[in-house]
Amino acid sequence: MTKFSTPENNKKAMFPVFPVPIYINRLTDDREFNQALVRKVETLRNSDPEGVEICKKEYRTGYTSFFSRNQIQKDAEFAEIAGQILRHGRCFARSMGFSTENPPLNLTTMFGTITVKGCYHEVHRHRNSLISGTYYVSANKTSARIAFLDPKAGFRMHEPGGQTGQTIFSNLEFSVQPQTGLIVMFPSYLEHWVEMQQNDIPRVGITFNLDLVSDEDC
Repeated sequence: MTKFSTPENNKKAMFPVFPVPIYINRLTDDREFNQALVRKVETLRNSDPEGVEICKKEYRTGYTSFFSRNQIQKDAEFAEIAGQILRHGRCFARSMGFSTENPPLNLTTMFGTITVKGCYHEVHRHRNSLISGTYYVSANKTSARIAFLDPKAGFRMHEPGGQTGQTIFSNLEFSVQPQTGLIVMFPSYLEHWVEMQQNDIPRVGITFNLDLVSDEDC
């Protein structure tokens, strides 16, 4: 437990005592790597008639292999990106104070997503994992954003007017604009959603969950 220490010289102090971390980093700018990965996700969709059929009911007009093939980190064609995601995941976990050695941090699920015009994802969270995230294989400045909800939002008792501006203490939502090559990670308990895709250019991503589990449990 972190304990309060009296500020020096009895000066006023204000602490962000329960912050929620969101990890945003550029994984790669390798255009050929990302283009090849787009083709791999498209091949995944084209070879997954069961998943495509489920998505007609569960994922609007888009595609996700979550329902049918959600451990693609075990497939040879996705091994390189899985390794890079895991490297960033370990960095994020350690920055939050978690040991990633015993038990180790591992990818428990990983799946491809293709978000097309009219597709969106309602508010949800990822259960039974420590860290969740998405690597954006193909996205641009008009692609659907990922948005996050303050986990304390449901406990706020009163929201008076007269605020001079939004701060880290008053924001209820935070969103990230996807970009090709960007990786975004967050604690799995954090509620989030994907806004509706408004343009005709598909947004392609690889979504994943990580947890502190042995290799045998993955």
